[in-house]
Amino acid sequence: MKNKIFIILGLLCAILTFGQEKKQLGVLESDTTWLKEIIKFPINFATEIKYTEGYEDLRFAKKWRATEHEDFWSYMFAWHIKTNKKQTVETLETDIKLYYDGLMGAVNKKKAYHIPETTVLFIKTKIIRI
Repeated sequence: MKNKIFIILGLLCAILTFGQEKKQLGVLESDTTWLKEIIKFPINFATEIKYTEGYEDLRFAKKWRATEHEDFWSYMFAWHIKTNKKQTVETLETDIKLYYDGLMGAVNKKKAYHIPETTVLFIKTKIIRI
């Protein structure tokens, strides 16, 4: 009986000592009024985006689906990607267009409805410090 107790205690100590904490993925910080979702790359609805390492950190307002609520369609996201490719405004515009075209195609419930292509424009500006 003593041997069984020592074996169980030894296993528990080993698990607690050598167990690794799971690193929580995320770039954004938000309070508990926002829902969190992590999507790893490649993103299944936007496979044309060629990042293979990284993730998307999404935050949704709790009422983001309620059409009558002021938070309707309120969400934010950030990408944490590993790439050797130089990121440019043009690259970002292309990737965001592919992302939203893919997303709208995935969530469209009216298959006969033609979803217009996404239009994306980023304007690089100088930072003005006050």
